[in-house]
Amino acid sequence: MVMFNDKWQIIVGLSLLALFAVRVVSHFRAKTWEKGKTVFGPIFIIQMALTLPALIGVLLFVFYEPAVAWAALPFPEWLRYLGLLLIAFATVFLAWIQYTLGANFSPLVRIKSDQQLVIAGPYRWVRHPMYTAIAMLSISLLLMTANWFIGAAWLLCTGLVMFARTPGEERVLLDAFGDQYRDYMRSTPRFVPNGRPAPERKRAADAPGAAAAQTVFGSSFNKEKQL
Repeated sequence: MVMFNDKWQIIVGLSLLALFAVRVVSHFRAKTWEKGKTVFGPIFIIQMALTLPALIGVLLFVFYEPAVAWAALPFPEWLRYLGLLLIAFATVFLAWIQYTLGANFSPLVRIKSDQQLVIAGPYRWVRHPMYTAIAMLSISLLLMTANWFIGAAWLLCTGLVMFARTPGEERVLLDAFGDQYRDYMRSTPRFVPNGRPAPERKRAADAPGAAAAQTVFGSSFNKEKQL
């Protein structure tokens, strides 16, 4: 039986709906179902295994909070509202990322033969902005739910995927783009902006239809390279 005993159940639920809407629109814009055969690598399987308890935990909080009440934390109200501000920012940031990716978005690691490295939009500031947005989402869910199990599950999932998968993604990008990506790595941090955007001289690669350096949990590639 669904139980809405607390306003934060509704707030978290609506926040997740907004994020889900951004993702659905992105999948339709990119027509990700038309990308062809997909081979699931071990990191992708681990990623799914870690995501499942995180999703179950937050859904239980939204629809039946007593099921996860045993992990509640005594957070003050202002801290939970800080989490709401953070998830609002993360949602807008994610929408910006997905808009920049456009038809190049893919949840898996692929590159098209005619694609070029892109550093437009958020990719001028960090190499993997999608991971930055997901990290903000994880922290915001910890704050808004005031639940250590939900927070730990999301942070563990995000952290392991970020730091286990990113090096492999960047090896593939180096194979595909060589010195162009190596220069991009030198000038642009992975996850946290350093206040200096990628050099203007590289912005010729910002033309419509060019490939993004990284998509959610992967990069855009044509060859069926999977991590």
